[in-house]
Amino acid sequence: MIEAPAARDPWRRRRAALSGIAAFLSVTAVNADSLARLAEFAARPAPPAIELITALPGATPASAFGHTALRIRGGAEFGPDDLYVDFGVYRPDAALFFGFLRGDARFEMLAGPFGGVATTFDASGQGVIATQLKLSDEQRRALLRETLALLRGSESTYAYHNFTRNCVTYPRDIIQRVSGRALRLVEPQQSWRMRVRLYSNENFWLRLGEILFFDYRTDSLRTDAELIYLPLDLVEALKIAGLAGESLVVIPHRVLQHRNLGERLVDVFSREMVAGLTPPGLPAFTSQSYGAVQLTAWFIIIALVLLAPPIMKRWPKAGPRYYAVVFGSVGLVAWIVALYTRFDFLSLSLTPLVFAPMDYLLWNRAPQQRRLRAYYLTARLFSVAAAALVSLTWLPQQLAWSAAVAFALLALLLWDERRAVSVPAS
Repeated sequence: MIEAPAARDPWRRRRAALSGIAAFLSVTAVNADSLARLAEFAARPAPPAIELITALPGATPASAFGHTALRIRGGAEFGPDDLYVDFGVYRPDAALFFGFLRGDARFEMLAGPFGGVATTFDASGQGVIATQLKLSDEQRRALLRETLALLRGSESTYAYHNFTRNCVTYPRDIIQRVSGRALRLVEPQQSWRMRVRLYSNENFWLRLGEILFFDYRTDSLRTDAELIYLPLDLVEALKIAGLAGESLVVIPHRVLQHRNLGERLVDVFSREMVAGLTPPGLPAFTSQSYGAVQLTAWFIIIALVLLAPPIMKRWPKAGPRYYAVVFGSVGLVAWIVALYTRFDFLSLSLTPLVFAPMDYLLWNRAPQQRRLRAYYLTARLFSVAAAALVSLTWLPQQLAWSAAVAFALLALLLWDERRAVSVPAS
């Protein structure tokens, strides 16, 4: 017999709350102990070796770009003095989701034993590579002091920004300051969107987000340092600056997504290392996979087929209703983010002029509403054309494909409505 929740465990909620408090206190205690160890390391005549930890992309959108942290080798491997400093810790809950939508996702900086973190990455299947930093004793000491100041300061909890405040940008800036060397990439004069494309080509949700949300600021050309906000890019920049030593695989990579990173990994590390990144029996990295692009293309192809004149004449409701559901949903998400977010690279996107939630109204195929639908579709064509014009002049945003697809589909819908209106008079 199933007992009522209250009878089964009246203290369940209280115990869950106490468990959460205990977990918080445990993390706080570990962080405090690790900070004390870091202070002791900085006071040593010869500070310990420091490595850049690069976690390869994971299976979720939140881990799709990988991760960056620092490892302080103050003692035996995976021992209490083998420390890990993370500049981008978050709690994967509803608050984080709404924080991302709002543009106020809160991240933390924490320190702790590397062994526990390595176990977590190993359980997730994400490969981990350690790259030794080629810094002098004085530079390592300065790095430890700056890191300690961040961990102890008010910025240890910060508002995340995809391009300017994340797990990569903080160590990037610290390394530039203590080494006195400016970091750059091989390919200068690029935009933030260009750097994202390698990842969004293989992840449908990233691809959708990039198309719908990024505004003209992600298409502006960026300086050398501004372009370095992704884990693999930081490793490449360190190698170019002569600050990266040997790289070793700490944990093999077992995630099946993002296999298209093969050539990028070879550019950053070596072909031999990439060949040994995945355990035997798992697919190797390649440069030929573009799953998200293909899936996005299929949504568009289906719409074009269903709205083609021969299909529309035979099944007049299928195409408009497919468009109403798929592209109305796309418009709804685009509008919510544009109206709700405070991220400075999302708030001026022109996409809400291209896709609109009002397109849900096209589901209604009542004959007496044909003229009204025709007027609405005409107005929508003007809004798409206006978005395309603004993207080419005032706010240069990569919008050509989205605008072209939306204009073509809306034109087909308008053709069908005008054809249906003119039939009784013929």
